[in-house]
Amino acid sequence: FLASGGLDRLVRIWDPRTDKLLESFKGHRDSLSAVAFRDGTHALYSGSSDRTVKLWNLDEMAYVETLFGHQSPVTAIDS
Repeated sequence: FLASGGLDRLVRIWDPRTDKLLESFKGHRDSLSAVAFRDGTHALYSGSSDRTVKLWNLDEMAYVETLFGHQSPVTAIDS
């Protein structure tokens, strides 16, 4: 998988072998500023200027949870 995000507030999941869009996830209230896969898994974290981090399960192409409590925009994620 390849993940991208931007000003449109969508997390997009791509197949890098075919360049095809597999899924788009809604949920952030502001632009995306970071995406990161958890090592060795299909778990994806997305960070946003809305001060949240969201967890997505790409095996099921589904939303898992939102992590709240950040005091400023999330600009990077280290997995």
